[in-house]
Amino acid sequence: MRDEILATLNSYDFEKIKIGTLGSHSALNILRGAKDEGFE
Repeated sequence: MRDEILATLNSYDFEKIKIGTLGSHSALNILRGAKDEGFE
């Protein structure tokens, strides 16, 4: 299982990862934290 997870992560282009949510104030908190960490 660990190898499968690592293989999946290694296939991502970390320069192009985006985060999206649906919801209310919790979604705003998630997106604010992601933006603070440098995500778009």
